[in-house]
Amino acid sequence: MKQRPNFSAFGQADPTDNREPLEWRSKYSDPAARREIRIEATYLGCLLAAVPLGMAALWLEYPKYLLHLPDPPRSLEEAHQRVLDA
Repeated sequence: MKQRPNFSAFGQADPTDNREPLEWRSKYSDPAARREIRIEATYLGCLLAAVPLGMAALWLEYPKYLLHLPDPPRSLEEAHQRVLDA
């Protein structure tokens, strides 16, 4: 039978993050970490701007006008007439 993995150092079991006592300076001040934080912030900012703009564009039916798509038929008779006219 397999033994279960030991999770004793998982989560709050090791609250020191492998630091020495009294080593309190944040590792987020490291230039590589700051760069990654900026990249992630830029990505999230783009998403937060793009999603509402995309939703507004779809709500205003902008792609329909951009691609010159016809309005959908309102009834089965209108759809049948469009097929006959084509």
